[in-house]
Amino acid sequence: AALIDLLETAQAGAALLGLVLLLLLEGAHPFFELFRERKERGRHLARNLVLGAANSVIVAVVFAGLWVAAAAYAEANGWGLLRLTELPVWLHAVLAFLVLDVWTYAWHRMNHRVPFLWRFHRVHHSDAQMDVTTASRFHTGEIVLSSALRIPLILALGVTAWELVLYETMMFAVVQFHHANVALPARVEAVVNKLIVTPAMHKVHHSRWQPETDSNYSAMLSVWDRLFRSFRRREALHEVELGLAEFDDDVHQSIGGMLRTPLAPVGTPDAQPQRENTLTEDVDAAGVGLGVLGGRLTCRLRGAARPPECSVSRLRTLSSPGSPPRHPAPGREPARAHRPSSPGVIDRPRATRPLVYEAVRERSPSAPALICRANDRW
Repeated sequence: AALIDLLETAQAGAALLGLVLLLLLEGAHPFFELFRERKERGRHLARNLVLGAANSVIVAVVFAGLWVAAAAYAEANGWGLLRLTELPVWLHAVLAFLVLDVWTYAWHRMNHRVPFLWRFHRVHHSDAQMDVTTASRFHTGEIVLSSALRIPLILALGVTAWELVLYETMMFAVVQFHHANVALPARVEAVVNKLIVTPAMHKVHHSRWQPETDSNYSAMLSVWDRLFRSFRRREALHEVELGLAEFDDDVHQSIGGMLRTPLAPVGTPDAQPQRENTLTEDVDAAGVGLGVLGGRLTCRLRGAARPPECSVSRLRTLSSPGSPPRHPAPGREPARAHRPSSPGVIDRPRATRPLVYEAVRERSPSAPALICRANDRW
């Protein structure tokens, strides 16, 4: 009991120290410019940490004692897979770490695949200003479910209480690190992400483009994503858009809004908010849809994850074959440019996936129609 108390004290101290150090590092060398002013950053920090603190109290009051009791019962009765044979203490601890970490991977993946669980997990992914405080931002319902499932897990595996506390301490330190708004030097990143989850790896997971959202599920050891083929990288990491589009409004970012998130309809992680006065029509077999939205010409290329905004006056390539279609961040110029072969015409080369173009045109719904050519068809 004394050892467990000591480890729990060390766990709280490590979490606080990690929070302070990473907040300072984010302030000095942020990867994304997420906040316009200190007040905005303070409000974001307060919301996430208040929710995280409330969850921590629930875990400490309701579940911590149950975990210790389950571990003691399993040890006294010889329950658990790790007790099928006599193991040295160090080997038992290593195996306990591995099975707890692969369970964390599996639970995280289930939160993305099961619609009921995704309702709660969206609170974590709806943070478009992801930083170290996002590591504490989880819906209370998700915390209760995961904490309750720990009880039969402890009994089935035969994990000791001190192994569980030590794993939780190390795992949360890594979770704080990979949620932080920082980045490692390229050479360091290439080495470190072979062992643990890095900020670069986890930023991809928090992308609002669903194929990226549904990847990189590991919490501590990165090997599980490679082993279970869910690993994904993004070279142009600055182009990642964080958050969930359907929860961008500030009403969803308040503590009350986060707690009400499970009640919102379930959509795909990259779903776009519904907008009024949208008209979309299929033009021809080339796979192009056109419409006018509030003085803007919009188009949908079949196969794109979301409809890009298009224009005949100023065209810029937003994605290339094999990369995800996306909107650029405000004020950010895309890396490549494309000029149509003649005014008002997008000449789209042959490709396995379509190119996506965007530009802002004058606010006039009577501007010329957009014409696209795909595979030599207009």
